[in-house]
Amino acid sequence: MFHQFLIFKDMNKRQKAKLQTNQLFVKEAKSDDDLLSSIPAFSEAVNRLDEINNTIVDYGVKQETINTGVKVGKDNKMDVLIDWTSEFAGLMHSLAVKRGDYTLKAKVDFSASEIEHFNPSDLVTNAKIIAGLANTISPEELVYYGLSASDLIEFENALQAFAEVKSIVREVTIERVGHTTTLATLFQESNDLLLNTIDRLALQFRRKSPAYYAKLKAARNISINVTHKKKDLETGNTADNKAQ
Repeated sequence: MFHQFLIFKDMNKRQKAKLQTNQLFVKEAKSDDDLLSSIPAFSEAVNRLDEINNTIVDYGVKQETINTGVKVGKDNKMDVLIDWTSEFAGLMHSLAVKRGDYTLKAKVDFSASEIEHFNPSDLVTNAKIIAGLANTISPEELVYYGLSASDLIEFENALQAFAEVKSIVREVTIERVGHTTTLATLFQESNDLLLNTIDRLALQFRRKSPAYYAKLKAARNISINVTHKKKDLETGNTADNKAQ
């Protein structure tokens, strides 16, 4: 029952509503084991629908965990890299001014505020330039301007760490495109089960158990907060409905 009505952010509004209605239908269908099992094909289809629902939810939990972990890792490593980039840019800027090297000054002339507002790609690009320039000066000069060779190593490690997590973000984005296709396939299978098997066989319960049938019919006809089509179990007709 941990899956019941668990929704995740990656689905669009219509898909979330569809999952909720499908979960509700399974709950009502399984409310009477004897009636459910009285039509084996119906029971099998309902169980498969339940499996599909749980697969969708499991994917959602996994994806949200991945997304959250990647985001936290990316944000933390980006903050560290921003700090080091700002410090070394300031060092190189001061050094360039003292030397009268305006070419060098132009390459590192970023304020802390500008660096904080870099997008990830610009941050990596400019951090690489600044780190490369910092490697051209002596350890003594680094110390004179307040940093050290070990600080430079920390800066380069921060750059590598952020570049790696940035690559992971790109891979996760690509992976999500594939998962979107998988979700569409799962929702299509659930629709096929409902329209071609479950709805057709559920009609028998009008005679066998009107009360049970009424619960199934209500679950199938429910509309949750979005515009979508409802299908009437008796008529087989669909109609556009908009939640008020």
